[in-house]
Amino acid sequence: QAVAACATVGATLCSETIWERACETSAGTACDWSYASGCTTYSSMRCNGNDYDSNPGMPGDQDSVLPTGSLAMCYANWGASGRIYDLSGNVEEWALRRSAGVNPIRGGSYNDTRGGLMCDFDFVVAGDTIALPTVGFRCCRATAP
Repeated sequence: QAVAACATVGATLCSETIWERACETSAGTACDWSYASGCTTYSSMRCNGNDYDSNPGMPGDQDSVLPTGSLAMCYANWGASGRIYDLSGNVEEWALRRSAGVNPIRGGSYNDTRGGLMCDFDFVVAGDTIALPTVGFRCCRATAP
């Protein structure tokens, strides 16, 4: 379904390699997290992971999906090519399948901890029919340099 949705907008589902390369680069810096700046040091308030409370006015742990781009510093800065939001958190993302039933997931979600939000964190692969509220997808139109 994700592959078909991307095709309708003239794009492809991102491969693991392209996804990770996009996350790990911001303004020419090698990053551990997809932050606009300071991307080699973890910050609980830059991206939507378990440490970020989506409704800080309520008591307890508030975790939920936010609209893409809601957190101003949660993006990889690709200069003239633009910004790529929410690679570290919000929802985990399907990547292009390796083979039937072997679908990698990247990025970490709103309920993942610091390590799971890292650009190079490899989640387990999922089957073809998994559907969870923590999983989405991202379409790619060009390969990262």
